[in-house]
Amino acid sequence: MDKRIKSSCLSKRGFIPLYLVVVIAIVIGSASTFAVVKIIEKDGVQDNKTVQNQSATASLNSTSTDSKIKEEGVDEDDIEGQLLGEIEKLRQQIANESANRKKLEENIKNKEDSQPTSENSEEGEEYEGKTYTTPSGVVLDENGNVISIPDNVKDQQQSQTSSGDEKYSNSQISNIVKPTIARITSSQGTGSGVVVESSGKILTAAHVVSGVDIVDVDINNKTYIGTVLGRDEENDIALVKISANNLKPIEFSEKTPQMGDDVLVFGHPKSMPQVVMSVGILNGRQPIVSTFQHLQTDALTHPGSSGGAWVDRQGKLIGIHVGAYSPTVIALSSSGQLEGITINDGFNFAVPANFVKNKISKLTDGYEDITNISYPPKGSTIYISSGITTQIFYNPDLTCAQLTLVGEDLMKCTLYKTAKSDYQWVVED
Repeated sequence: MDKRIKSSCLSKRGFIPLYLVVVIAIVIGSASTFAVVKIIEKDGVQDNKTVQNQSATASLNSTSTDSKIKEEGVDEDDIEGQLLGEIEKLRQQIANESANRKKLEENIKNKEDSQPTSENSEEGEEYEGKTYTTPSGVVLDENGNVISIPDNVKDQQQSQTSSGDEKYSNSQISNIVKPTIARITSSQGTGSGVVVESSGKILTAAHVVSGVDIVDVDINNKTYIGTVLGRDEENDIALVKISANNLKPIEFSEKTPQMGDDVLVFGHPKSMPQVVMSVGILNGRQPIVSTFQHLQTDALTHPGSSGGAWVDRQGKLIGIHVGAYSPTVIALSSSGQLEGITINDGFNFAVPANFVKNKISKLTDGYEDITNISYPPKGSTIYISSGITTQIFYNPDLTCAQLTLVGEDLMKCTLYKTAKSDYQWVVED
């Protein structure tokens, strides 16, 4: 190598000046640091620790290189060749890091640009990847993201939301209905009721408050004295008023429930202190009375459920529970005695909400249809079914209304229990 070139590269002692080595190391360290910082910044994070580590590494490399040159007595040409080779390797490393950085930035940019959104679709941007079209016309990308929604589907979704047709889960319905359910206690026993006005009006079954004017009402962990405003014993509905404001009233359904629809029954069966919910379906309509058809469900009920609420999947009232057909059979008990036991056959009945709603104003005004049944003259012969007499025999503490009897059967049961000696009775099978 030419001595002039050597002299420009080497000191008088034959070594590269320390300041030159330091400058080279700093340049290399800065370039590496720049690459790391740019990559980290692209991911939205500035890692200062990484930058500091890179700078510290560069300084250590500079110091170790200078010490090595001073301590080792090696040939100047070999030293120069090694240093130039190391510099070339470092330059190549910088170039590679720069290329990798650019490639990484390109990949990130391409990934961001390839993410389709519904907003892009609305702005008219076309998605060029593979798409899937559902039967309803909704277009999805490979990842399941919605690219576009047809106008008719949008209109249908908006219509369903605005009309309030969404169905709720059991727990959601429970949260809606429970605050509206009351427990009603009188000398006749315990039943249930449902708040229909925030001012304290509560609907119940007439037989729950039969023969009394004052009742105890428990609702939302508070007890009130309730006054019976009116009773319709023929249709088995009644209205009770308590001195409370800001009660949550139940919402009446405007729809006619259909066979097979879900039915949720709320009440206080067997005088339970907390509200009980049972679930079934609407499995029938029965013309028990001439004014309407009773709703029928297979949801589980018990004595005490009377007056409770039947609701649909929106938590709206579709009926007031008034009783169940529960035949009594003779069975051998565990104590070895023959006793009567009531079987729940799934024949549970409710007065439809649309009929009840129209009666609220009349019930508010006073008693209605309490004595609209004509009684036969004393001494006459009355034919009564063995089914009624059996129910009376095994349920002496229940009123005839609580036995779910209506119309002429209700009248016969009442006379049989209260004025049996005044008539001639013929029991029919």
